[in-house]
Amino acid sequence: MGKMATAVCDGREYTLSLVEWGPARKLQYAALMKLGAVNKYEQPDFIPACEIAIYDAWPDDLLSDRSKLSKPSLIFYYRNLALAEEKMGVLQDLVKAGGDCGKPMSEYVRNGNPLNEFVWTPPVSQLIDDITEKW
Repeated sequence: MGKMATAVCDGREYTLSLVEWGPARKLQYAALMKLGAVNKYEQPDFIPACEIAIYDAWPDDLLSDRSKLSKPSLIFYYRNLALAEEKMGVLQDLVKAGGDCGKPMSEYVRNGNPLNEFVWTPPVSQLIDDITEKW
């Protein structure tokens, strides 16, 4: 099951995508955790039930250009679906208020609860590539 939402900030279009993790993915992640292959600074130290990815594109653009699907600007991992569905609206409002890297989103990420929510951000090199590509 998945859900999508859209947001516009200063003329830029964003897509939020909520996807539940299936049993196979949870089992694979649990095995990686048990083997010590999970870096707690780059990946959640809990087994996520679902994730919300934020893309800097409109849904039609994502579906027509498959290369953008592999480049979300942020991914939020959640322990349970109820929490993720609740946060979907919050994240949509934050994106509308300042985009995916604006002050509202930055403050939300900084003040987050890592026990229930983990935020993945792309490596700095990817950010630099994306910025130079847009200019």
